Amino acid sequence: YPPGNPGRGWRIYDVGDKKVAVIVLLGQSGFTRVHLSNPYTFLPELLSRVKQETPIVILDYHATTTAEKYSMFHLADGKLSAVIGTHTRALTADETILPGGTGVICDTGRTGSSDSVGGMEIETEVQKFLTAIPERSKDAWGGLELQGVIVEVGDDGKTTSIERLRVKCDAKPGAAGDSEEDGQPNGASADS
Repeated sequence: YPPGNPGRGWRIYDVGDKKVAVIVLLGQSGFTRVHLSNPYTFLPELLSRVKQETPIVILDYHATTTAEKYSMFHLADGKLSAVIGTHTRALTADETILPGGTGVICDTGRTGSSDSVGGMEIETEVQKFLTAIPERSKDAWGGLELQGVIVEVGDDGKTTSIERLRVKCDAKPGAAGDSEEDGQPNGASADS
């Protein structure tokens, strides 16, 4: 995003006795309402900054197409520790370590209801397609699970293992930490 916008596209964290850089870049395909820097040409410039502080660099690549994600994987191989694809909310089964030592996965899925349409109640989402009439989406709470990956990285910044993660959760709305009144997590309102 242009300088002066809120938020950051990267940050370096202290993790134990190591420093870990986390970068978030937005892909180009399908994001027509935003006009951002080209992630392919911006990444080398950003890497020259963060690599001065740590060899461990993880990229969250938020993109819509597998072709764009795989292009980034190959550009980043050997230069980053891992490239973790996000956006489609569907956990993929393509986690691997590329020849240069970069761990990759096309999409880490999401944490939420697996009995849903992208985390929303099935009936409402199907109805929108049947009628073409906009209707407010509602959170779904059935079949909760945590999805993601666990990536192990060596001191040299190369991935040593990447493992897909899919864990069923027993927590339901109204459990400890949730608001009893509306089934929303503490601090959230029905309008959030």
